[in-house]
This record gives sequence, C-alpha cells and structure tokens, in this order.
Amino acid sequence: MKKIFTFAIALVCALAVNAQTVSVVFDADEANVLQVNLSNPGDEFCGFQADLYLPTGVEVAYSEDDEAYLVENGSRCAKKYVSEAAKKDGYYTVLQYITSNKAYTGEEGEIMRITLTGQAEEIASLKNIVIARADGTKATIELVEFGCSTGINDVKAESANAPIYNLQGVQVKNATKGVFIQNGKKYIVK
Repeated sequence: MKKIFTFAIALVCALAVNAQTVSVVFDADEANVLQVNLSNPGDEFCGFQADLYLPTGVEVAYSEDDEAYLVENGSRCAKKYVSEAAKKDGYYTVLQYITSNKAYTGEEGEIMRITLTGQAEEIASLKNIVIARADGTKATIELVEFGCSTGINDVKAESANAPIYNLQGVQVKNATKGVFIQNGKKYIVK
C-alpha cells in the first residue's frame, strides 16, 4: 500500500530577503514530490541548505538500494550538483552544492525535489535557510512554511474496463457525446 500526498490547494508560502525568494510547492504531476524554488533576479547562487521540519507521519522517502534519501536536483541545476539529506532529531537537513561554484541556471525556478511518504494535515516548514553565492557570501532566510492535506491513501492502477459515469453520477454503459467520468478523470466524447 503506497501512501502519497495530494493537495487540495497548492499553498505556496515564500519569504524574501533582498531580491531572493524561496518558495515551496508540490509538483502538479507527482503530488508526493516537494519542489523547492529559488527566485534570484540579478544575483547568482550556487548552493542551498535548510532544515526541513515535517509533520508526524511524514518522512523523506529513502532508497534502500542507493542507501540515500530521495532528494534530487531541480531543473536549474547543472549535472554536477549534489543534492542530499540527513535525518536529525525530528527534522532533515537538506543540502545542495557544486564543487566548481557554478551558479544555478536562470534566475527563477526549481532547484531541488524532495520525495515524501506518509500523510498528515499539518504545516511543514523549511528553517535556517542558507543560499550560497560563488564568491563565498550568502543570503539567509529564517522560515518558509507550507501546508498540506491528504486525500488519497491507496494508489490503484487504472482499468480500461472501469465503470463510466455521466456528470449526474449515473453509470452509463457506453459513452456517447458529452462529458463522462472514468477512473476519476473527465473525458469529452465528441
């Protein structure tokens, strides 16, 4: 039984220091993946560190094969970036760096992806955020909070033979013209 997060409303909370903004959202396609985004117009950063506090029952996913937490580079990272996490007493320290001090590409977007497991309906947060510049200086942000709620506990494969319903919720044998629901998704038949 795989438990994943779904989010009724993508709650984005951000805190700005000078022109830098860190925001946290959940991936629209993979609801159990936390995206950490950085907006840094006119400034170049090459590293990120923060303490990730999750509600009871929620964990950063762990790969037994790789013996590592599932923390990956975001779309703004060069291939040589390293992203990792370490579990501490009640929180995770997430870290991302590159030894060549090459800055993130662009000035806005995803720098890190963190896969989560479990379920909760509480606020989570990133605390003690440090964003490093290539010249050795840094920007700090104390706190970014984000919320979540659960909705799906079991993930089941979709069936092509699943019942079809009209918008009134009445099961129909064949979808003719109109809007229909099958496997929880809306379909338009023209």
